[in-house]
Amino acid sequence: MYRSLVSNKFCARAASRLTYVPRRFLRVDKVLHRDGKEKRFSLGWHHMQEQKPRTQQEKWHRAISIPSRVLNYDLVNSLALKTNGDRDTKEWRLFYETTKLGDETSDLKNISPWHDIPLAFKNDKEELIFNYVNEIPKGERAKMECSLNDAWNPLKQDIKKGKLRYFTYGDLPFNYGFLPQTWECPDTKNEMTGLGGDNDPIDVVELSPESISMGEVTNLKVISVVGMIDEGETDWKVIGINTQHPLAAQLNSVEDIDKYLPGVRDTIIDWFRMYKTTDGKPENSFYNDGEFLGPDETLEVIKECHFNWMNLLLGRQGEKKKYSLESVHYKMLLAQKITSRAEAPYMGVFQILDEEEKFPSKSDLERIENDPKFK
Repeated sequence: MYRSLVSNKFCARAASRLTYVPRRFLRVDKVLHRDGKEKRFSLGWHHMQEQKPRTQQEKWHRAISIPSRVLNYDLVNSLALKTNGDRDTKEWRLFYETTKLGDETSDLKNISPWHDIPLAFKNDKEELIFNYVNEIPKGERAKMECSLNDAWNPLKQDIKKGKLRYFTYGDLPFNYGFLPQTWECPDTKNEMTGLGGDNDPIDVVELSPESISMGEVTNLKVISVVGMIDEGETDWKVIGINTQHPLAAQLNSVEDIDKYLPGVRDTIIDWFRMYKTTDGKPENSFYNDGEFLGPDETLEVIKECHFNWMNLLLGRQGEKKKYSLESVHYKMLLAQKITSRAEAPYMGVFQILDEEEKFPSKSDLERIENDPKFK
């Protein structure tokens, strides 16, 4: 049997010290009068309790704070689409908004499908799931795309030589869209193709036999990627399927596509090879003769395009003034002073010796003076 080595009197004295609170730290009830109403609350930890936002600023930061607005993967469940203009006109636009702000009418509701919708997340099974923006439903002919120049990057119909674009090769045999937060940089040569990107978010071919409505955002199970070469540019086509489709559980590899969707791979290659020929243009070619790459190569391609997009926002790649970066994500980067709208100042040209840093000797100075590289 063990006995305490500390007396009961000492324990009681210590307990009294722990429960004693100096007068200067005591919290009393505080009364606030707002809108003619009295609100009584105690100071202290009560201020940590959730309260309804009282101002527009609080409404913005609480309903969609920076982590939840930028990194909340449930964001796609609160999206709404807003149409401006009439279909089949150059003015038509399809904008994205969040419904988390209720009846708010200002631009606080705006969402950029390119910059604000997260690229990917992990589900409960630790599977990597991508968000997919559907631009063109299966069976359509109007060539829709995400506008990289309009504020908040709405969807619009592509224009070529002043005319609205339509596919003349036939109806689109699959759903077609893009992965958000990606960018195929034209100034960055891909290691596999040796060519720069096509200056767009990375394209997606969605394999569901049914059409997906225009502008709809769905979860995508990525299976493969195909590298199309379009007029000397790399134009990757990610192959995937909506995770909610019954076929998604069966499609885990390129071989599964042939097994459960026979002929679909040939249809994809034929479409992208030939669809411009009816407009008088030559056939497109493919990296490695149209090979459907495996999961590792596919993720590397997506990762490269995601890093290109990040560097665009940070001003490290591309010319930001050529694109509309207006988005919640970009506003956050500006507020945190991670990036800036201003162009980087010209720092001049300078050179550094390719040697270990040391105090230059007389012979070093003479060699540098006579070396044409340093003139």
